[in-house]
Amino acid sequence: MSGDPYDQAGSNFSFVILSLPDISEWIANYEVSVSVEELTKPTPQTVEVVYTLLLELYKGITTEEIENTKLRMLEQQENPELYGDILYYHILYHHLSRMAQIANVAITFQDLTRPDPRRTVRIISGFINLVKFRQSQMPDVMDLKTANEESFERRDKAAWEKAQAEGRLRDYKEERASEQPEVDQLKGRIAAIKDELPGLQKGYQKANEARTALKKEQLVLVQRVQKLNEMIIAKSERNDELRARLVDDPELFQKNIREATEALNNIRQLVAAEDAKSRDLKTRLDWLASVETDVALATDVSKTVVAEREKLAEADKALREIELEFNKKAIEHREMATKREHLSRQLDHATEKFHRAQRHGDDSRLQAEATAQQLREAYDQGLKERSVTSDKAEEVRRMVAEVEAQIIEYVAKEERLLNDMLSAYSVFRDRTEHYIDNLTKRLSLKTVAQQPS
Repeated sequence: MSGDPYDQAGSNFSFVILSLPDISEWIANYEVSVSVEELTKPTPQTVEVVYTLLLELYKGITTEEIENTKLRMLEQQENPELYGDILYYHILYHHLSRMAQIANVAITFQDLTRPDPRRTVRIISGFINLVKFRQSQMPDVMDLKTANEESFERRDKAAWEKAQAEGRLRDYKEERASEQPEVDQLKGRIAAIKDELPGLQKGYQKANEARTALKKEQLVLVQRVQKLNEMIIAKSERNDELRARLVDDPELFQKNIREATEALNNIRQLVAAEDAKSRDLKTRLDWLASVETDVALATDVSKTVVAEREKLAEADKALREIELEFNKKAIEHREMATKREHLSRQLDHATEKFHRAQRHGDDSRLQAEATAQQLREAYDQGLKERSVTSDKAEEVRRMVAEVEAQIIEYVAKEERLLNDMLSAYSVFRDRTEHYIDNLTKRLSLKTVAQQPS
C-alpha cells in the first residue's frame, strides 16, 4: 500500500494515510463496492456504508442492530416522526466516536452529514488500521475471553468451596461442642494421673529395689537349703557308717537315734522357715509384678493423653485458620456488597434523571404543539383578515417564523438531551466494567488488558 504517515497531535502512535485505490480495494474484500470516485466526492450515504462496515468489523455491531436500537428508543417517544433519521445518525455517531478515540482520530457529526474528502480519507485510514490491528490480535482476545470465563468459573468454584468450608466449620464446631464434656473429663483424668504418676514412679522404684534385694535373699536361702540337704545326706551316710562299725548297744543306739531325730527336726524346722520365707518372697514378687503392670499401663495412658492433646492443639490451630479465612472472606463480601449498593444507587439516579428528562421533553413537546396549534389558528384567522389589513398578515408571518424557530430550538434541545442520555449510558457502562474489573481483582482472578501500540 502507498500513502503518507499521519501523526495526530497528542497521539502516542501513528498510522498510514491510505490512498483512495487502496481503500476501495480493501473495502471490496468484504463484498462492499465503493469506487474511487465516490471516495473523492463522498456523500452521507457513501460514508455511512463505509463506517457501518468498519463498525461491524471492529465491534460486531450491524446496521440492523442500530436500526433496532433506534426503533426501541422511538417507541418511548410520543411523536417519533419529529426525529426522522437523526436518531439513527446519533447512535451511529456515538459508536464511531468511541471507536475514533481508540483509533486516535478526530470525528465530528459533520463528518457523517457533510463529509470532507480529506478528513474522510484520514478517518477511514485510522479505522482500517484499528480493524487490522484487532484482526491480528483476535486470537489473543479469544484467549483472554476464555481466560475470563475460566476465571468466573473459578470464582464460582471458590464460592462453592467457601460454602462447603463454612458447612464443615459448623459441623466441626458442633462436634467439638458435643465432645467438650468428654474432653473436660479426660483433662481431669489426665491431671489426676499426672498427680499420681510421681508417687507411682517412686513406689515402683522402691518396689524394684525391694524385689532385687528379695531375689538376692532368695538366692542365699536356696543356697543354704542346698547346703542343708547336702549336710543331711552327709549325716545320713555318716550314721550308716557309724551304725555299721558300732556294737549294737541299745542305749547308745537310742541316744544316737534321739540325737539324729532332734537334728532332723531342727533341720525340718529350718527348711519350713526357709519355705515360709520363700513363699513370702514369691508373694512380694507377684505384688511387684502387678505394680509394674499398673505403672506400664499408666505410662501408656499418659502417652495416649499426650498424643490426644497434640491432636487437639492441631485441631484448634486449623479451626483458628479457618475462622481467619472466613472472616477475611466476610470482609471482602461486605466490601463488594457496599460497592454493589453504591452502583445500584448510581443506576437509580441515572434512571431517575433519564425519566425526568423524558418527562421534561414530553412537557416541552406538548407545550410546543399547543403553541403551534394556537399559531396555526392565529395564522388562519390572519389569512381571513388579510384582505382587511396587511399588518395582521405580517404579524402572523412573524409568529409563524417564531414557531419555526421554537420548533428548531426544541429539536436541538431534544438532540442535546439524547446526547446526554447516551453519555450517561456510556458512563454507566464504563463504571459497570470498572466494577467488574475490581470484583475480579478482589477475588484474586487474573485478567489481562491489551491495547494497540
